[in-house]
Amino acid sequence: MKQPVYQLIKLLIIAINTTYLFLSNPAYNIDNTPIVNYFFISFFTFDTILKMIPYGLITHENSYFKNFRNIFDFIVISIAYIEQILGKYYNI
Repeated sequence: MKQPVYQLIKLLIIAINTTYLFLSNPAYNIDNTPIVNYFFISFFTFDTILKMIPYGLITHENSYFKNFRNIFDFIVISIAYIEQILGKYYNI
């Protein structure tokens, strides 16, 4: 996605997410609300799907999984989903 407005919104959400993760440290006494986590996971999942659709997954020259940054994003999102699932069933 090369639209400047979308990129600006995405960077802003990344900055908010980073700040939230920093402040959700127990030392700061800020509640780690699941709704906020769901919002961030949903946004980054939506972003991933938006990149997968036009680029394709593997076969095309510029496909999604041929770019290291996309692979890294996919791994981070997958770990976030695993954390949500384990946290729900095992209170991690």
